[in-house]
Amino acid sequence: MPQAPPPKRSVAAVVIACVAGFLAVLGIAGTVTGFVLYSGEKNKTVPDTDNALRQAACDYMTLFGTYDYTDFEKNKAALMDASTEDFRKTYSGMVNGIKDSVVSQQLHSKVTESHCGVLSVGDHRAQVLVSTKQATSKPSDPDIQTRLLMMTVSLEEQPDGRWLVGDVKPIV
Repeated sequence: MPQAPPPKRSVAAVVIACVAGFLAVLGIAGTVTGFVLYSGEKNKTVPDTDNALRQAACDYMTLFGTYDYTDFEKNKAALMDASTEDFRKTYSGMVNGIKDSVVSQQLHSKVTESHCGVLSVGDHRAQVLVSTKQATSKPSDPDIQTRLLMMTVSLEEQPDGRWLVGDVKPIV
């Protein structure tokens, strides 16, 4: 018995099926590509930002807590460069009182350890918790006094991408 010829498909149905298949493949490829690029950017950006924030806060507080009565101004320029314009004014106002105390007591201080953790980030601002171990001594007392200090450091992102200190608040 002769076989029946296969049913004929219309050219339009074949074209529609091909276009739909092609669009589905493009959609899937676009979704996968977008996801890979997005997650790669997120994985790169968040740790990089967190590292920059921790580094900026720890570096600042290490400079701030390391001083010597014979050359108190040594770190001043670096501290000013790492501060926002508003905080420079605040720091300049309080530094003379600190300097008088350090010089009169002949203090030498060094930050021996620091640990920093990002508390929050958003809208070009961040909060970093900083814990420093500070060793202080003076010529009249050979014993080194060690103390643990904790601060919240507020950072502000600048147009050039640097994070500058906008405020430092001790945690009591």
